[in-house]
Amino acid sequence: MTKYATAGIASYLPGMKLMAQFINEAMEYHIRSLEEQLAPQDGAETARNYISASMKQAIAGETPKGRQGEQWAKLSAEERSAEMKRRLALGRANRPTHPRDPRHPGHDAWIAKLRKSQKKAWSNLTPAEQKIKIAKMRGVK
Repeated sequence: MTKYATAGIASYLPGMKLMAQFINEAMEYHIRSLEEQLAPQDGAETARNYISASMKQAIAGETPKGRQGEQWAKLSAEERSAEMKRRLALGRANRPTHPRDPRHPGHDAWIAKLRKSQKKAWSNLTPAEQKIKIAKMRGVK
């Protein structure tokens, strides 16, 4: 990293820290005002009663783990690697293909249509233009 890049990053940091502090204070103020608005309607209940369990975990700093997250965590590194390869292969198999791909169901019809249009284009060329085109294909100038 160059000294100019380092100086640029260093100049951003104080402002970013101040902004983060301001945003945090503003969000806390906003949350308090919303909870105060809800308090008269709910009696003793607070807004926290409406938060889902996973959101409560996130607020507490825990990482919410669903059923799949727990299963993934139990896998070894080799098992995770094999699972990702399986998922990628499945995605590739289900991806739609273009008719130019031989695996596409309409490939043969596409080739026939392409050949017909190429023959038509070729027949529209003069013999001199055909010779020039053949020379270009062979790499002769």
